[in-house]
Amino acid sequence: EARYLPNEPSSLAKPVNYTDAHAEGVFTYRPTRLGFSVGGTWDRLYYQPSPLIGGSIQSNADRNADIVNGYAKIYYDLSKGYSAFLTVSREFHTYDLSSDRSGVNRNSAGNQVGAGVEFTISELLVGDAFAGYLSHDYHSPLKNVSGPDYGVRLRWFATPLITAHLTAARVLDDTTVSGSSTID
Repeated sequence: EARYLPNEPSSLAKPVNYTDAHAEGVFTYRPTRLGFSVGGTWDRLYYQPSPLIGGSIQSNADRNADIVNGYAKIYYDLSKGYSAFLTVSREFHTYDLSSDRSGVNRNSAGNQVGAGVEFTISELLVGDAFAGYLSHDYHSPLKNVSGPDYGVRLRWFATPLITAHLTAARVLDDTTVSGSSTID
């Protein structure tokens, strides 16, 4: 984990190490200009204990979680290489422990809706851009988050085995900072 993130207390001797096991599945059907996709992702986050300055160890077990996201997307082909889409998703964050180091339940759920366009620049470079709305609900005393959602993504198929991704988007990341719902 990057040292500049607020989850990293200054007393850490080394950055926090963690594992993100990721699985994803999608079914897409586009028989005509109109098509759809349904899919989902699962991430298993496991944070290792962290050595502190002075020799003690900080447990990060309160950060271990499963993040599950399901989504549906409808496409309409505008012209060759351009498709408009509407998307909706639902996401759940479920932590192994019922409360974190501050005594707060960080389990949460969120929704996203958006509209955008997929585009083909060349056979090797494709992308998409979208705008929409997101909301993420937390247990009290944490505050819910809602507002505009947006993003742009480019994919470069450098070789048959290598794809490079460039993404700029609004992202909500979980945090352990006392009194904070998320890192936005």
